[in-house]
Amino acid sequence: MLNSYILSYSSQSFILLTPFLWAFEEREKLLEFYERVPGARMHASFIRPGGVAQDLPLGLCRDIDSSTQQFASRIDELEEMSTGNRIWKQRLVDIGTVTAQQAKDWGFSGVMLRGRAT
Repeated sequence: MLNSYILSYSSQSFILLTPFLWAFEEREKLLEFYERVPGARMHASFIRPGGVAQDLPLGLCRDIDSSTQQFASRIDELEEMSTGNRIWKQRLVDIGTVTAQQAKDWGFSGVMLRGRAT
């Protein structure tokens, strides 16, 4: 599922083509792991009734561990490039703000009443 979410996050603003392409690259890396285990890229069918289709390929766990360390830093870069972007901020910061009184009047609850993080 992560392979789909990373693309949807990066496509939030098509003015930023670089994060979208970076996310696409990371998605491809994730799909390679899918392909190495069951042989399918989109619909993994590793676990089956009665067991698994085959053993994990040698070195897969090591490769996944190495990839996750790189992936974490790439996620930070994607987030910074998106939320630190001047145009992105102009379009989204202070949009849809609601006063405390409006929130109470309109029946907001939960996180909507707590306000934004500072």
